[in-house]
Amino acid sequence: MLRGDNSQIAIMDRDGGKQEILTSGPGKHFVHSFAGDNRRLAYAGFEKGVWNLYWIDRITRERKQITHHTAYGSFVRSPAWRPGTEQMAYEYSEVKGNIEMLPLQR
Repeated sequence: MLRGDNSQIAIMDRDGGKQEILTSGPGKHFVHSFAGDNRRLAYAGFEKGVWNLYWIDRITRERKQITHHTAYGSFVRSPAWRPGTEQMAYEYSEVKGNIEMLPLQR
């Protein structure tokens, strides 16, 4: 399954109904967990060519970038708040590769 170049985070009641869009603008945004205050949502965002972690307040729409990764080819996934704290765990990975030259035989 391919996801588009832009995605948004929305919230709605469990029974359906009107969706409230929380993010806007270009980039990919993948939500993962609520904070203990039941207001902030942690998400991974791909903006300006780099993956970082963010949170957004579902009431005030305040948004904060948490990490400031700059490595090309790096990504973050699955941010989750530790219950009852302001600590967050997440996956960070950098994709690196080597280029090698091999002689070709005829």
